[in-house]
Amino acid sequence: MKRSDIIAGILLIFASVLVFLEAGTYANQGVQQTFFGPSFFPQILTVLLIFCCGLLIFHAYRGKALRKAERIDRQGFLRLLVSIVIAVVYWVSVDFFGFALATPFFLFVLMTQLGARGWPSRLGVAIITPIFIWWIFNEVLVVSLPEGELMYMIFGE
Repeated sequence: MKRSDIIAGILLIFASVLVFLEAGTYANQGVQQTFFGPSFFPQILTVLLIFCCGLLIFHAYRGKALRKAERIDRQGFLRLLVSIVIAVVYWVSVDFFGFALATPFFLFVLMTQLGARGWPSRLGVAIITPIFIWWIFNEVLVVSLPEGELMYMIFGE
């Protein structure tokens, strides 16, 4: 039995329940009210997280917990830090460029930094994924994604 896995699982379940309840307050927000509203996606994610935490606790009780890592790989840690910086730059740039323009660049740069090979596949994923995400949020979840200040400058309000 690995006590740290059990404690982490319980804490994450508690946090997930809080997020689930908070997401339930999103139901009355948004332009169009449907079954799949703003609260649907976060609540699905929290249910999946609770399930994964349950599996973590179950495996810890069975003694199947993963061994503790001996050391932190310096190159992997540096790659993690660079990825976090790229994500923060993306987060800040979405306000100006909007989701549609910032996301393909973010995905391409992040895949390149993480070592994905072949620029045609990276370019394809960087273009197709934002279109799919936009469709899911706009058509299914009825949640608008950020358009960005640049779009307002070009096309007006």
